[in-house]
Amino acid sequence: MTLKGIVFRNLMRRKAKAAFVLAGLLIGVSTVVALITLVEAMTGDINHKLEKYGANILILPKAETLSLSYGGLSLGGVSFEMQELREADLSNVKSIQNAGNIAALGPVALGVIHVGNHRVLLAGVDFQASRVLKPWWKVEGTIPGENGILLGTEAARVLGLGTGNRFNPSLPQS
Repeated sequence: MTLKGIVFRNLMRRKAKAAFVLAGLLIGVSTVVALITLVEAMTGDINHKLEKYGANILILPKAETLSLSYGGLSLGGVSFEMQELREADLSNVKSIQNAGNIAALGPVALGVIHVGNHRVLLAGVDFQASRVLKPWWKVEGTIPGENGILLGTEAARVLGLGTGNRFNPSLPQS
């Protein structure tokens, strides 16, 4: 009699016990496979979303800052001697390490304008680059042309403006 024969006869004699052992093994293995598959699917989904939005590099102009505090109370920082970034400086981005991984370059110019009696932050962007860099933007109507303005939902509500409205913003007096 061989070991294989002894095992087979023992299983045939105790059918219920063999069925429970087999069911336990099947449940255990299927649970492990299901958990591994779930973790891999979630990891793949997160990686896909991160790749979709990508890594961002923020380039700011060089500025000297001075932090102010008085009696343990921080009063914030003051920037002075800020050097402006010029459009010609944007070409230097192509010389950084891993420049081949850059999908789009989207410079933003910030300023303050007056609309009626409201002061509004104006951000100048390249809309073609913004389509790549900000795929979550949902635009009602058409993408503005060179002299067009795109208002956010809250700014449009506060200013009482809708799609296609025209207005004349003015720069603040300095």
